[in-house]
Amino acid sequence: MDFALPWPTSQGEWLAWSSAVVTVLLGLLFFLAPGLAFRALRLQV
Repeated sequence: MDFALPWPTSQGEWLAWSSAVVTVLLGLLFFLAPGLAFRALRLQV
């Protein structure tokens, strides 16, 4: 059984995929460098 990642074909799918990628990158930033992320968003702890 082969695993195939479905490539986005329509504009709506591209928008959903790109927003998911941005969300993952922001999540990784908050997870790996919380001090930098809080400073970039000008939040105080």
